[in-house]
Amino acid sequence: MIWDYESNQVEEGSRILIKHKDVLVFSEPARFEEYPRFGEVAEILKARYGDRLTDLVPTARSESWLYGNAADGEASVDWFRVHCFGANVSKPIRELESDSTFGKLTDAEIIANILAIGESPTEPEPAPETSPRDTG
Repeated sequence: MIWDYESNQVEEGSRILIKHKDVLVFSEPARFEEYPRFGEVAEILKARYGDRLTDLVPTARSESWLYGNAADGEASVDWFRVHCFGANVSKPIRELESDSTFGKLTDAEIIANILAIGESPTEPEPAPETSPRDTG
């Protein structure tokens, strides 16, 4: 499904549209910096459609309203996509300088750790064998 934005100055104002192909699934008034709402809607849709829903992707047109001026808007949306749908976020994830300043993991590092869980661990190298002459 896609998370889209429609600007309508005449009637109801701007709206967020959730679509599957050309079918409108959900719509509500758009609010600036509504990335927390993205997470709520993602969880609602996941509960409703289960494994049939594989991702909720924001359109380029929706990004300015969705992310707003908040430094962590895009990283939060990416986190919800990975958390709710197991989405592969293929674009580079923006680092949050404010978190890394205090030694905390950034959202990008958390997402990278989540993605790394699915990777197979490397085999440990065998310990070197000791001979009797090495012990004395």
